[in-house]
Amino acid sequence: MALFSNSCLGTSLERMGFMEGSQKRGKEVVYSSPCPQHPGYFRNPLHLLLQQGENSHSGVSFAMRYKKLPRTFYTRPTLKVAKELLGKYIVRKIGKKKLIGKIIETEAYIGPQDRASHAFGGKVTLRNRVAYFFGGRIYIYLVYGIHWQLNISSSREKKPECVLIRALDVPGESKEITSGPGKLCRYLKLDKSFYGEDLTSSKRIWLENRGEKIKPSQIMATRRIGIDYAGTYWSRRKWRFLLKVAR
Repeated sequence: MALFSNSCLGTSLERMGFMEGSQKRGKEVVYSSPCPQHPGYFRNPLHLLLQQGENSHSGVSFAMRYKKLPRTFYTRPTLKVAKELLGKYIVRKIGKKKLIGKIIETEAYIGPQDRASHAFGGKVTLRNRVAYFFGGRIYIYLVYGIHWQLNISSSREKKPECVLIRALDVPGESKEITSGPGKLCRYLKLDKSFYGEDLTSSKRIWLENRGEKIKPSQIMATRRIGIDYAGTYWSRRKWRFLLKVAR
């Protein structure tokens, strides 16, 4: 058992919300948690922050808090959103189970000028109306009558723009399981019931920032897939973004 002063790094674990398993003694706090340099105690609260999940070997127990993406993330320019979705995590909660995957491929669609967009020319239908909502809503639809496609509305309200999620990386799973829009929807068990779902408030699906830093050199931009009908100009826009993933 050793002493940890509140003056260390200008704050204390109490102020940081990690007081479980500790005791106060005067102006100091007593911990039974391990420190790499001093077995038996913590001297630096940053050791706690670097732990992920439950620390079963110490008197301090906490869960790493990942940040759910806020509305302001989605309401920015669509090309920026499409790039910065790379490296973010989709979390799908089913009962007590969570299906989690890192986004590694996206495509941007910027209507109404984009001829590849469902909202080209300002068209509004029962299918695409959610694309006109403010950023952060799910736009999901069927292609070929069998494959669901997960899109996320972006930019401001009344601007029909969205990002198609094309692939995920799921640790421990074959890349083939989530290597396409339809496959990842099957993995996440998504269907029409998710149409219009708000990713900032939903209890069954949301996106998280887990602190991964993506460098520009890790992103590859290419042409979007299957949109030759949009004409030469729009089909050649390099609005498909891929994250280089080491396997």
